[in-house]
Amino acid sequence: MLGVHRSGTSALARVLNLCGAFLPERVMPAKLDINPKGFWETEAVNDLDARLLHHLGGDWNRVQFDLPAAGPLVDEFVEDAKALLHGEYGDAPFILIKDPRVCVLAPLWQRALTEAGYRPVYVVPMRNPLEVARSLEARGDMPVAEGLALWLTYMRRVEAFADTADADFVHVRY
Repeated sequence: MLGVHRSGTSALARVLNLCGAFLPERVMPAKLDINPKGFWETEAVNDLDARLLHHLGGDWNRVQFDLPAAGPLVDEFVEDAKALLHGEYGDAPFILIKDPRVCVLAPLWQRALTEAGYRPVYVVPMRNPLEVARSLEARGDMPVAEGLALWLTYMRRVEAFADTADADFVHVRY
């Protein structure tokens, strides 16, 4: 799943799960004030992604950095991601990975998934950017203008990845 925060990724993840996609072993619990029906993601992916972003000088809301294509940090991330895939999904043939930060780390996840034996297919939820920004503002994360800029930054990363990746993509309106 390649979707910006507050763009419908949780709802779409649950639909895909109901259609047969396997969720991680340890799904994060719902939070009544943020996502009362659930996130359908694992803290293990969130933590791995957050750790790499931190090493790169970023965070979920600061992603203006160059993603390295190779090197020890990338190799460590890919190995950790492969171990995570095995631990969270076992031998499930059709898995769902959801964490908005995957949008900016997609090339590295692509490598990890491929090396782990998966054929990645990406679902990109498309929600009106103003709705996304207003949702971020309502949650107390940032003003609307910053939310719009974040949406644009994430979506530019997703589309740049889609232009170069050897994978299938589907954009779904939310």
